[in-house]
Amino acid sequence: MPFSAWLYRIAGNEINNGYRRDARLQRLKQELQSFAGDPDNLVAEEIARAEEDLQKHEDFLELHRNISQLPMKYQEVIALRFFEEKPLKEIGLILGKSEGTVKSLLYRGLDKLRRLMA
Repeated sequence: MPFSAWLYRIAGNEINNGYRRDARLQRLKQELQSFAGDPDNLVAEEIARAEEDLQKHEDFLELHRNISQLPMKYQEVIALRFFEEKPLKEIGLILGKSEGTVKSLLYRGLDKLRRLMA
């Protein structure tokens, strides 16, 4: 077998390997896209989710600052109702107030908080 034929055979095999590799890469890319969608869209979606989470966190911090500006009687009622998720009746027992008084404090506290948030 001549040396040049041997070189042609090696070159042909390398070309075939390259095509096989490209075909595998294309198949892999197609599979990834079918599972996960376009990679650029995934990055954009991740950035959007991160920005949304950051905005929620900033809103929570602003809410916390504004709640701390309220008188203590409103802070207690709002914290027990929304952060501790206690029913009105239980809040009344904790604070030693009637359920109607708790409702009134909650309404007034939320009204003041709305004004602070605006």
